[in-house]
Parts: sequence; C-alpha cells; structure tokens
Amino acid sequence: MEILNSCRSDLCEWLSADPSFIIEKAEDILTVKDNKEIAHLSCNKEKMTRLLDIIIRKGENQCRDFLTLLSDVQDHYPQLKKLFSTNREGSISQSVHADGGSNVVAPIITSCKVTDMSVNIQSSTSSRLNNRQPTPSAVGAKYSSKSKPGICSTIVACNGSNAVAPLIQGSDISGLNIHINQSPAAAQPDSSKNVKEATASVKDKMEFLKTSLDKLVQKVTNVDPIIDQVSVSGFPAEAVANIRAQTTSQKKMRQILDYTRSTKAAEVVFSALLDHEPDVMEDIMKTY
Repeated sequence: MEILNSCRSDLCEWLSADPSFIIEKAEDILTVKDNKEIAHLSCNKEKMTRLLDIIIRKGENQCRDFLTLLSDVQDHYPQLKKLFSTNREGSISQSVHADGGSNVVAPIITSCKVTDMSVNIQSSTSSRLNNRQPTPSAVGAKYSSKSKPGICSTIVACNGSNAVAPLIQGSDISGLNIHINQSPAAAQPDSSKNVKEATASVKDKMEFLKTSLDKLVQKVTNVDPIIDQVSVSGFPAEAVANIRAQTTSQKKMRQILDYTRSTKAAEVVFSALLDHEPDVMEDIMKTY
C-alpha cells in the first residue's frame, strides 16, 4: 500500500499508456462493479488514478497482488523497471512510527544479494492510547537488486503487537538479524479522558471543522491515513482521487474539508482526525 501511494503519480502516468491491458490483467483483483467504475471515465490517466484508489481501498493483500502483477508486466510497461530496478546499489533504510495499533513488517526480497539485513523493533505501550481501539497498520516494501550492502527497517510502535514476516525468494542473504525489544513506556498523563469530554462537547462537527479550518490545515501533517479512512467511509472515489492528487499535506487537508459537505461526512472526518491526529485535535478543542 505504501509503495502504491508513494509512486501513485508515476504509476498513473506509466500505466495510462495502455490502461486496457493492466485492467484486463487485474481481473482477479477487480470486481464487475470496480470495472464499471473505471470504464465510465474517458481520460486514461483518470482511469489509472481510479484503479489505484480501488486497489488501495481493498487492503494490503490486494496491494501486494497488484505489485506482483506490475512486476510481471514490466516488458509491456518498460518504465515500471524504474520501480523494480535491478542495478541499484547502496543501503535502503525504512523508518516507520505507528501509534495505537499492530504493525506488520513484511519486506518482499526477490532476486537479491543482501549482505546484511537488520530489522529492529522498539515497542512500548503508551498510556494515552490504552482506552482506544487498535487500528491495524501495515508496512511493506519490495526490493529487487543485484547487490545491496544493507536493508534496515526500523519500527517504533505503541499499544500494539508486532509481526515480522520477510518473504525471501531467489536471494542470497548472508545476514538476517531481527531484534524486538518490548517494554512499558514511562508514565504519561492520560489525556484520553480530556479528549472524550471535549468530543462530547462538540455537538456540531460540521461547525467545528468550518471554525477550525485554518488551524487544521496548518497543524495536521499525518494526512494520508486520514484520506485512507475517509475513502472507505463514504467519500466519493473522485473526491478521494482529487485529494490524493494534491502535492502538500496542507492542500490535501484543505481539500478534505472542502469535500466535507454533509453531517455524515463531518462525523467521518472528525473521527479520522481523532484517530490519527489526537494531539492536534486536543489542542484545538481546548480553545473551541
């Protein structure tokens, strides 16, 4: 999912050269409804944007299947070789911070020679999140190289379990080290009660979002998970595509708020903000 999000613009451009081919190849991933949703669009690039939105909405497993498909069709789309480069050298470092949920570290390593692969996980339980429902998150990466001196994944996780599941195929791994250190975090003030009380006091979520628009645009930086959440909670696919197309977190956040035009949509956005930017929301609600 992370790869599709980070390479979205390039993938849309590369695949738009022949959208029918990749749609046909993805028949095992797409439903009849998905195909109709894509087919009514006239612009090839819009079709590919919608295709990626649909794949991402389906979750991590379908994203992995689609990445495998992209790897198989590199001859048809030569530019995909930039995504699955076979001649890059150097170190690859992956750093992820996840709050309030489980973590999956699952690098897919194919046809590589890796002299040292290290996965280090430092996990702690944050008292601030103890009363919140865990939200699963996943981190995946696909590396394909003739030679890489090192691949390192570093995960910082709160209030969740950890799963390390590297998939290694046709590779020469001379060193694989996995270290997991799980320990309780230092005591922190429990602000969950304050957030809940402040949430209960916000009766009109739409009015809150309108009044706090400037602060939200400036302070919210973790926008992509918010987009993911609203995309599966009723936001139109075209709106989600337009939001993702924005180049900065501020522009994306402003677009989210622009598309929040109903009470239901306001509830969805408000909930997503609490899930992914609780500190920002707490600060804003203190003065609301």
